[in-house]
Amino acid sequence: MKRMLTSLLLQLLGCLSPPKPGPQPQAKIQRMIILRFGGIGDVIVLTGLIRTLRQMYPAAEISLVTDRTCAAVVERNPDLDRVIISGRIALAASVPQNYRNFLAVRKLASRPYDLAFFAHNDFHSLFFAFFLPARYKVGFDTNGRGFDFALTHSVPIYSKSLALTKQHTSRHLNAHFHDLLWAFYGKEGSQSRPRVHVSNEELNQACDWLAQRGLGQPLVVFTLGGTEVVKRWPIDRFATLARRCAQELGATVLVLGGPEERSFCGRFSQLHPRISFAAGALPLRDSMSLLKLADVVIGNDTGLIHAAAALDIPTITIFGPTPSAVYGYESSRSIIVKADLPCLPCSQASCLLLTPGAGSLTPPCLNAVSVNEVMAAVKKLLLHSAREKNLSHLR
Repeated sequence: MKRMLTSLLLQLLGCLSPPKPGPQPQAKIQRMIILRFGGIGDVIVLTGLIRTLRQMYPAAEISLVTDRTCAAVVERNPDLDRVIISGRIALAASVPQNYRNFLAVRKLASRPYDLAFFAHNDFHSLFFAFFLPARYKVGFDTNGRGFDFALTHSVPIYSKSLALTKQHTSRHLNAHFHDLLWAFYGKEGSQSRPRVHVSNEELNQACDWLAQRGLGQPLVVFTLGGTEVVKRWPIDRFATLARRCAQELGATVLVLGGPEERSFCGRFSQLHPRISFAAGALPLRDSMSLLKLADVVIGNDTGLIHAAAALDIPTITIFGPTPSAVYGYESSRSIIVKADLPCLPCSQASCLLLTPGAGSLTPPCLNAVSVNEVMAAVKKLLLHSAREKNLSHLR
């Protein structure tokens, strides 16, 4: 019923949609705005598109609207002229809240924008695209259902069990974000890699923080988080891996994460003197600075893993139900570890294979990832890192 009502509403709104002007490679763009309210990893990936926009429109004023937490990620980003902090603006259940959201949208522009990018793919967020004053508006149309009613240019993406969903789950999120630009511009160009920036002062403070705690090299950083329980490798395996990294490799292990991971401190505190637990104890900018000093960063599909990749630090990402092709990084310096199961990727918030009431929240796809597999990846990347440092010294 909900889907039918949404479809009917989209058809009605489609009658009010602006004309579709087609590609605009010659358009004069002086002011543009990008809207994305989270999560942290998605905003980090979005910096790739922001870099490309700066290269293509060097004289344009580029603004990003995001939430307070994600604003820290793009701090010091040279490609942005302005970061506007806002709570998520989306269709709400109450009329008063929708009116406040409408006012928030109108407040974003002191004068109209030439170009607006909406980096969300749901109806609730795109509803307010209709009210933002911009000459061109670009966003996603999910499953071809008419989510682009408020847009001048749109990119189709697919989810659920549709046949075309494989197109979506076989391409990285950075490519999907760049599709927004190509839909407007009319032809594809080169894609910039996501980048985040930390200052020399921040790096010096991170070095001092490590030195005060006697933490040396090689530095292996763990990021324990994950937006959903079903995406998290078991904590006891992280703990076992940490102990083995310290004992067998002589590595310093630093555990980072958000406030939600603070409760895991007891699982790591007595394992080894070279294991230090700081999850939930540091601001995001401080955690990012420490990532920049790491030899390897290991974790679930989390914002800090995306930050490490954007800082050009080797990563090992453990994937469960989410599509690694969309959210992962794989190269000579970055490794994806995942199970070989026919149900992957399912992108489900809860595993359909788990027995109700069994007590375990870890899906089979993550249970199948062993400590030995991840340990082998750590050894490979630490060896690669050591070789790079030796070559750098010779140069």
